Amino acid sequence: MKISVLIATVLVLCAPAAFAQPIFQCTTPNGKQIQLLDNGKTLEYSFGKVGKPEIVVRVPRSQARYYDWRGVGRSIAYSVDIPNGDVVYNIHHAYDRIEQKIAAGVAVQMPGNQWVEVNCHPKAIRVNQLDNVKNIPSGYDD
Repeated sequence: MKISVLIATVLVLCAPAAFAQPIFQCTTPNGKQIQLLDNGKTLEYSFGKVGKPEIVVRVPRSQARYYDWRGVGRSIAYSVDIPNGDVVYNIHHAYDRIEQKIAAGVAVQMPGNQWVEVNCHPKAIRVNQLDNVKNIPSGYDD
């Protein structure tokens, strides 16, 4: 009896991670992983070595912001903002229709309007569902 209760407890605690759906995942030129997961009620951004992330941020869907392509311009671009205090992680993917190049990664906005950009290796984008994100508030003012 005690074993079945323990197993049930472990399954319940592990369920969100087990059923997480990847929205975006890539590897940087120096081997670190950028990942955005959909955990149902929350989104999870992580950065770092596979299995040993340096940064993990979980936010309710209502706190994230989604920017979809508006059908104008040379680049088809999608992104999700994940806030963490005064820092915002912008996970993004864009396809330049003229140059036919992909740009993807995370832009980190810090206090004082300072930015750091970490790019994905163009051939190491394993998951890109940023164009199919649901139930996240729009970041546009319109």
